Amino acid sequence: MIITQRATSRGYFYPMRNFVRRATVASALAASQIYGTQITNAQDQVPTVEINQPVVTPKFKHGMFFSGVEEVLNEAKKGNVKAVAFDERVYLYQIKLKDDSILYLHLPKDEKNELLIKELRDIPDHPIQVYKLSIMEKINNEAPEAVGSFLFMIVTVGTAMGALVFVIDRSLNNKFKPIKSDATFDDFRGNKEVLERIKKLVKHITDRDKNKVGAVLPRGILLIGPPGNGKTLLARIVAGESKSSFFLASASDIMNSFLGASPKNVKRLFKAARANAPSIIYLDELESLGAQRSHNSDAVSRELNKVLTQILIEMDGFDKNANVMVLASTNIPEILDSALVRAGRFDMKINIGPPSTLEDRLDVLSKYAGKKVDVLAEDVDLNLIATSIDGLSAADIENLVHRATLCAFELGQDKINMANFDQALKEIKAEAV
Repeated sequence: MIITQRATSRGYFYPMRNFVRRATVASALAASQIYGTQITNAQDQVPTVEINQPVVTPKFKHGMFFSGVEEVLNEAKKGNVKAVAFDERVYLYQIKLKDDSILYLHLPKDEKNELLIKELRDIPDHPIQVYKLSIMEKINNEAPEAVGSFLFMIVTVGTAMGALVFVIDRSLNNKFKPIKSDATFDDFRGNKEVLERIKKLVKHITDRDKNKVGAVLPRGILLIGPPGNGKTLLARIVAGESKSSFFLASASDIMNSFLGASPKNVKRLFKAARANAPSIIYLDELESLGAQRSHNSDAVSRELNKVLTQILIEMDGFDKNANVMVLASTNIPEILDSALVRAGRFDMKINIGPPSTLEDRLDVLSKYAGKKVDVLAEDVDLNLIATSIDGLSAADIENLVHRATLCAFELGQDKINMANFDQALKEIKAEAV
């Protein structure tokens, strides 16, 4: 009995689906030759049944598998075989018949392969062309539409990816947008000396046109000091008082998980600032971006080095008339790269510490306690409180007022008394790291 396996109906994903199914059938046929059993399908075994009716040889159709060497030789001797291609990597024969239909035969790695090739070439009356065939040529001969489908898929996917990259790139170009700052000089308390320097800087920016002596504004200003003393607020004040566009960026805004994207974000930031000049770029926590360059070979270190290099290039590329100024803050200036903090990039450095004098502490305390003047008890002495909060930052003093208010609320009081401030101060000092 001739055993054949019919190919599945063709579809859009015909090549891959057909290949998987044929591989399954080929494995079953190889097993049948090794163990001497015959299998008509990859799942069903033909039971041994005596059949009295004559065997009807099915018509060969494109995509069938021959059952064995003898069947191929029989067809070859009848003159039905036109050419045979052999792929020695997978031991698969592609047999082309006279009617141009293509059938297959899979043999295990043994002497039958050489025997089949020798006997095919030795048939005297019907010479057969036997040659080796590559995988790509085999697919092209079997199903030319498969190559077309593959190329169509490549073009389609490539076009889609190109469009996606274009859309993403456009969205990233609009990632950095100017922020309107309405901060004023009155918002900053606790360091009059620093505030005076900021006022002079704003005057230089706003009176740029009155510059008759050729004074050059600093390209960058580095704000140094512990957290909670108004570094970000000062940057907003400079932008607000000078009527400049304000761009706020931190490491999380610039660093990207995709390799090479982080330096591009730096370029996008400075490009947006130039397009919206006069503008102020504020780099928060500069140590996250401008730490000393590392010689490690890991991907993160290389990416940080590229980001720092791009910042250096952008700050060097400032035109004197670009009307773009960079402000940055840090609380650990000793780890910053020396090339970044040198004169010519960050020309001015301003140290901002906690309120150091009684007057400064009272100034900060009055700002926040003054908002609650209607609910302050008569025993509250702001001067006495200011004396006892030496070393607290401006943010800590604001927190002190909030905590005292919370204590009064927990006790069900209508007014905030001195005992509430004492309790709040004890809690804050106990929580200090």
